[in-house]
Amino acid sequence: DELLEHSAIGCLFGHRSVPATVTRSVVKCMTPPWEPQTPRNVTLTVNLNGMEFSKNVLNFEYIEAPRVTKIHPVYVSTSGGTHVVVSGVNLLPMGRVSCRFGNHQTYGYFDSTLISVACLTPSIDQREGEIYAYP
Repeated sequence: DELLEHSAIGCLFGHRSVPATVTRSVVKCMTPPWEPQTPRNVTLTVNLNGMEFSKNVLNFEYIEAPRVTKIHPVYVSTSGGTHVVVSGVNLLPMGRVSCRFGNHQTYGYFDSTLISVACLTPSIDQREGEIYAYP
C-alpha cells in the first residue's frame, strides 16, 4: 500500500495523542509508553486534526514486557530440527510466535500449560560461528 500524506491524523491512547502513518487500508501509530499513574486498559481512537475522532473505539491494554528465564536445550546441532523451549514471565500468545537464531527466524507455538514458546531450530552454516537465540 502506498503511504498517504495525512500529517494531521493521529491515534489517541486514552488521553495521549501520537502521530500516525496512513496507507489506503491501515493506520499505524507507535504506542506511547505506559505511565504508572494511568490505567493499563485505555481506549484507542483515530483523530483528525486533534478534533474529530473515529466512531470506532477500540480497547487497548498495556502489558508487562516479556522476560526470558530459561532456554532448553542451550546447545543444538547445526543441522537443525531440534525443538527449543523458551520459558519466561509475561509470555502471551498474541499473534504469530517466532524465535530468532542469529539471523534465522523460525515460527513456533505457544504452550499455555507450561507458559513457554517452542521453536524448531533451523539448519545453520558452521561458518557463521556462535549463534544466539532471541525469542
